[in-house]
Amino acid sequence: MRKLAGVALGVLVLCATSLLGYGAYRRWLDDVRVANVNTIYQVIERYKETTGKCPLQERFADAPMGVNISDRPLPDRYKRPPPGAKGSIIPYEDFLAELRTGLKSEVILPKDPQTVPFGPPNFYQYHFTGPHFFVAASLWFDRAGVKQLGSRYYKYELRGDCGSSGKA
Repeated sequence: MRKLAGVALGVLVLCATSLLGYGAYRRWLDDVRVANVNTIYQVIERYKETTGKCPLQERFADAPMGVNISDRPLPDRYKRPPPGAKGSIIPYEDFLAELRTGLKSEVILPKDPQTVPFGPPNFYQYHFTGPHFFVAASLWFDRAGVKQLGSRYYKYELRGDCGSSGKA
């Protein structure tokens, strides 16, 4: 009986350690995502300074456009706007090509550090609405400046300006 209690205690300690470590891992992922959104935002700002416009601005047709920034295949539901939303999703490769052309250099955008898709979307997003652009990531934990979208699902987003009309 004593041996069984010792094994049960060991399993309990192992589970608690794993859960605590998992929370720390998720917080680290969130920290990396915030830093990566800031990096992508800086690339967009550099593009604006170089070209005088925002990425996708020349394609704008009075409907929002988005890009899901990921180096792995995404489920079909992320290849089009959510049901009822207007706009379009531009392939990541097209977006990257536009950045490289405008900046006249190789551009490598950071990718989400989570290797196994689980929980909120594990990619970054660029949205262009005409007068504004947004760079966003989904986070697991609440922090200042985020918007809660669901249980353990928060959106961290930076907004930039592209001019009043959105057209070049």
